[in-house]
Amino acid sequence: MNNAEAIKECRAAARANGLTFKAYENLRINGKTAYRYTDRKTGETVRGNLTLGLAYDIACSGELSK
Repeated sequence: MNNAEAIKECRAAARANGLTFKAYENLRINGKTAYRYTDRKTGETVRGNLTLGLAYDIACSGELSK
């Protein structure tokens, strides 16, 4: 699985649970982009400072379910 496919899966899981999946603009973790899950209605960050691998694991585990 490449990065584009992982991001697609993370966005789909976020959308299904009323969240958005976005990259931080100016935050890097070990030189790579950091990501966050944000509540679609309030804009509050639900999970932040995530690497793509961790974000994908969270999406697949069902942790985003309300």
